[in-house]
Amino acid sequence: MRRWRKRHRQNRGGGATSQLPSLAAAERVEKRENVCGASHARGCLLPSNSSLLVLSCHLFHGWCGPKGSSIRQLRANLHTSPSVRFLNHGMGIPSIAIMLHELIKLLYHARCSDITLIRIGTSGGIGLEPGSVVITRQAVDGCFKQEFEQIVLGKRVVRNTHLDDWLVQELVRCSADLGEFPTVVGNTMCTLDFYEGQGRLDGALCSYAEKDKQEYLRAAYEAGIRNIEMESSVFAAMCNACGLRAAVVCVTLLNRLEGDQISSPHEVLVEYQQRPQRLVGHFIKKCLAAS
Repeated sequence: MRRWRKRHRQNRGGGATSQLPSLAAAERVEKRENVCGASHARGCLLPSNSSLLVLSCHLFHGWCGPKGSSIRQLRANLHTSPSVRFLNHGMGIPSIAIMLHELIKLLYHARCSDITLIRIGTSGGIGLEPGSVVITRQAVDGCFKQEFEQIVLGKRVVRNTHLDDWLVQELVRCSADLGEFPTVVGNTMCTLDFYEGQGRLDGALCSYAEKDKQEYLRAAYEAGIRNIEMESSVFAAMCNACGLRAAVVCVTLLNRLEGDQISSPHEVLVEYQQRPQRLVGHFIKKCLAAS
């Protein structure tokens, strides 16, 4: 956190920071994909310094705006409680990357510390029954490399995507406490595309056959990959670069070795999507009880 604070100190605008609180409490943050939290408080993440100031002050004081206030240009929902913040994001690396930049700036200006970020969501499983929960050990790209590549000023920048080992084991213990659904620890493949990038045969373009797809997915399984989604690599890379403890917990909606289409009924899928929420919720309760 000290390294992160030092790196960002020079980017703070004097007018925006002079009014910020001088004391910070520990904050634990759970990031939720396309799921809103139960808290009544709501806000938005905007790039302007004035919005950043207002939201950081709200976050410090544990609320996000007066009742009935009008919030425009909403692109991410922020739900808050005294020690936990819930946010949602859109699909894919660009969407979550924008949200993370603004969230991390917001947490920094709010003087938050001891931060834990957990992404929860859905994924396609590899060699797992639908409804299995995967706790990510490390995020990998489509070539099974443990890295996130980005072009910055025309140059290739590569960041590590390893996730916090202690947090992984704590989440495993929480799943054992619940004993409600199968949970595994494995690598998560993060792709740039939902169709060809994940070896699907049902997209508008397909340059390979079923045999090629099966060979690729089985090679992924042998490399320790247990699920596929589209956000984990940049999430892990940015948290690593900022010195933030982080984890990824996703439920699998299908076994990609058996097909590309989801066949489970709607009510079953709804229950599947609640599994990461119950697991991470149990972890949060344990942390709050111990604090």
